Amino acid sequence: MRHKLGRLQKEVLARVYAGLTLQMTRSVSHNRWVVEDLVREWEEEERKSLNRAIGSLYESRLVIMRHDQDDVVTLTLSNEGKMYALTANLNTMKVKKPKVWDCKWRVVLSDIPENHKASRDALRTHFKGLAFEEYQKSVWVHAYDCRSQVELLIEFYGVRQYVRYGLLSEIDNDLHLRKKFDLK
Repeated sequence: MRHKLGRLQKEVLARVYAGLTLQMTRSVSHNRWVVEDLVREWEEEERKSLNRAIGSLYESRLVIMRHDQDDVVTLTLSNEGKMYALTANLNTMKVKKPKVWDCKWRVVLSDIPENHKASRDALRTHFKGLAFEEYQKSVWVHAYDCRSQVELLIEFYGVRQYVRYGLLSEIDNDLHLRKKFDLK
């Protein structure tokens, strides 16, 4: 599933992955993105680049194009495209640090069985990459809102039934956690 994609191709995949419908007509004068931040006419060179990028994604079978009777093209991700976009998203996601901490600890508890060891190890690697602190074995803590990242990871690795997410307003002996997250 290794595809080398350019910036524009990655952008198209990311937008389709985000659940946005990209629609274009074949008519050069009507070739507009439906997405709010891209609603503008493309310069001729940008339009050609966009068409090449979408054509390449189609040839790589990462997107599916559907044409309706009004000659509007709708792009959706193929299963392989979904996996590619999801994997790219997993590798670049971060937990955003707010300006002011809400004084709550996010706790992830897991009891993933041995027959899912690869998923368990991958989840551990992602948690470390997202700056979680392993409080105890299979108990991970973070100071900032990370629910969407945890949801994405457990869904991707298929371990939802073995993982719990909680929010704590206090935890005894949190001095080392405060130090880890640079909280006063």
